[in-house]
Amino acid sequence: MQEAKEALDNIQAELSEKQQTERLAAIESIQSSIAKLKQFNDFTLLNEKQQAEIIAPFENSIKEIEHERFIGNIRSKAYNANVDLYQRQLEKMLSLANPPLPTPKPAEGVVGEPVNVPVPVPKITFVRKDSVKINFKKPALETKQDVEDYLVALREQYFRIIDEDKRISL
Repeated sequence: MQEAKEALDNIQAELSEKQQTERLAAIESIQSSIAKLKQFNDFTLLNEKQQAEIIAPFENSIKEIEHERFIGNIRSKAYNANVDLYQRQLEKMLSLANPPLPTPKPAEGVVGEPVNVPVPVPKITFVRKDSVKINFKKPALETKQDVEDYLVALREQYFRIIDEDKRISL
């Protein structure tokens, strides 16, 4: 009985240590996502209330992680915060910082004179770098030439995305 209790205590201590390690790693990764958002110029265009609105869901995720006991759930919540939530909040930040202009009404003026009409700002869309599909024939990079060829394919794909008026989140 004594040995079983010692073994159980050891396992509980190891599990507790592993949970804490996972929590700290998850919180650090979410804080890194917050820091990346704050580096955008558009973030500085927001007032304090809007900035708090962008950051609040991340802080909520951190609080949830601090109270989560299952390691799988900690990892899942961190992943969702760093991928899905980051993408949503990034787009929300851009829409708050760059609100669309109202649709202009046909301007009345003297015939033949140009009228200054505000042009609506298009909605900014982000594509995650992980979701970009690269058209490359080989399954592995084996030589320097393979790396060069892959970089050409990557560059072409990134340029295509930029040409579609989208941004690539890193």
